[in-house]
Amino acid sequence: MVAQEGNHGRDMYKVTVLIASCNYGCYVGRAIQSTLNQTFSRHDYEILVVDDGSTDDTGDRLRQFEGQIRLYQQQNLGLARACNAGIKLSQGRYLIRLDADDELEPEALFEMTSVLDRNCDVELVCADRWEIGSDGHESLVEVDLGNIFSLIAPGVMFRTRCLHDVGMYRPLFWEEHDLMIRLYERYKPACIKKPLYRYYQHSGSMTQDPERRRQGWMELVEIWGVDELRKWGYSEDLEATWSQIARRDKVTLK
Repeated sequence: MVAQEGNHGRDMYKVTVLIASCNYGCYVGRAIQSTLNQTFSRHDYEILVVDDGSTDDTGDRLRQFEGQIRLYQQQNLGLARACNAGIKLSQGRYLIRLDADDELEPEALFEMTSVLDRNCDVELVCADRWEIGSDGHESLVEVDLGNIFSLIAPGVMFRTRCLHDVGMYRPLFWEEHDLMIRLYERYKPACIKKPLYRYYQHSGSMTQDPERRRQGWMELVEIWGVDELRKWGYSEDLEATWSQIARRDKVTLK
């Protein structure tokens, strides 16, 4: 059940669903099952799970899916490097990330591949999503293509070659924003105005830690500069972090 190196030639599948997981054994089965429940032809996509050095029962949970997934196990290197390992191993013409604690709606692969198949000038496609709070409440989030900060890392389908072309993920907290800027600079996106992804929020989520979020924004500001980041959309978190930086450095805000 260990993945082999990528084919480096023709695509064996239309889509790779990439699930990178570290110690999310209690959730990963649900994510995989949502992928198996797709209306899309099972012969046309692979499920590639990258186990980033889990020390919980992830291995036991994955064994029940033997023969249905490709599994790549590595020492713990962090989310970005785990995703990059999966991108390199991908055998799909298109690739979509699914976080190990989230789900795809049943029609997600069919709807997204249809957009890329019909529009040769579109290189990535996103969709609206459901956000499910720790209390089970569901909220519809409508993605704004003009604001990359309304996107999340998973739930976006790419032409796999484009991820290679821009250098894949960098090991940052907000790795998706950094990647999307590099993609937007070169490629045309599209959006499906229908929720196709289920994003679960819980106390164990990386993005629920306010201090880690703040440090992540500071990291992006250092790399891109606040003016460049503002070109790609608006984020209250970014503006709050920039205000803190400005007060610290006595910068006059515009």
